[in-house]
Amino acid sequence: MKNLIYAPKPESNNGELRLITRSLLLLALLTAILYIRVFLTVTPSSLDLDSQGISTVVPLLLLLLAILGLLLAWKWEGLGGILVVVSGAGLAILTFISATNAPWLTAFFYGSPFVITGCLCLICRWRKT
Repeated sequence: MKNLIYAPKPESNNGELRLITRSLLLLALLTAILYIRVFLTVTPSSLDLDSQGISTVVPLLLLLLAILGLLLAWKWEGLGGILVVVSGAGLAILTFISATNAPWLTAFFYGSPFVITGCLCLICRWRKT
């Protein structure tokens, strides 16, 4: 009777966390590809400087670093997670500096998919050991 009321606790729910992380990893990868597509269609000459003197090459390199980190995080969660968090934070800082309207919101929209996914990858890595 006691087993019907209280279900035994699983030893670890790391599998569920890893599934959620992998799902967000795919969504963040699609987001990065979409951002790159928008950057390349809006600014065809990628060496132009904006009003703050920030080249559009830097966000593109950070997005490519994020894509590399997301691909690496599929196999090596620690290394990929660190790369994704660093590139997401850098992207958020760059968009905060260069945004004219609502810089906090702009930085959140551009950086949060990568920072959240990278943090979840790092949590999965730390829970595995």
